[in-house]
Amino acid sequence: MDFYLDHQRNGYNTLVRDWETEGGDHSYFRCDAGGDIRRFLQDYLPKYERSRTSGHISFISGNHDTPRLAKTLDVPELKLVFALILTMPGVPFVYYGDEIGMRYLDLRTKEGGYQRTGSRTPMQWSRAENAGFSQAPADALYLPVDASDDAPCVEEQQEDAGSLLAEVRRLCALRHEWEDLQADAAFAVINDDEGAAPFVYRRGELVLAINPSSQERRYEGEVLKGKRIVHQIGEATVQDARLVMPGQSFAVLA
Repeated sequence: MDFYLDHQRNGYNTLVRDWETEGGDHSYFRCDAGGDIRRFLQDYLPKYERSRTSGHISFISGNHDTPRLAKTLDVPELKLVFALILTMPGVPFVYYGDEIGMRYLDLRTKEGGYQRTGSRTPMQWSRAENAGFSQAPADALYLPVDASDDAPCVEEQQEDAGSLLAEVRRLCALRHEWEDLQADAAFAVINDDEGAAPFVYRRGELVLAINPSSQERRYEGEVLKGKRIVHQIGEATVQDARLVMPGQSFAVLA
């Protein structure tokens, strides 16, 4: 398998880090930023078709060389990012701390890290000293922890069913539960119209839909007949062949 890395103007970049390119941030998952899922698909689909019989694409939330998602995306947006990452073909890769929305820190470079240094800070476990990472004096840490009063941490989020961590865990469990969400299951685009409809795709016999905008979106199609929602973010509804999705929502139908 190989990582689908964040390169300026590639498909992955247009989903979450379009701010790195000229012309403003039109990332697909940034709510109402004017993103277009077709920019992603034009880059991704040829790569998927060329590699699907010989290996796996690995979608990443980030890595040590990539600005953290939470630099520009908030928690509702991050939940939808993980919904896509954890339901696509191939092998997902979650960079430590992204599952709780750790922030990118603006730090001076450390041994050649340059702007990447801010994505390499210690994991934030709790509200204890140094975010529970170490009992050493703070000035002895290789890199500082996020000192903000509201810095995300595992301890608090694992007690909150509405947290980003809780949603990532539910999505991981869903991927394990449904074989059609795993690495080799078939993938196909059902709808990528950027009008008043969500992005709809198929994994095996499952139908999945994402609406990252703040506005209600609807989709009608024969593929929805007989389907029921087995997982969702938001309050989507399906009746007969019509799917209604509120703003910033996600649904898996079986």
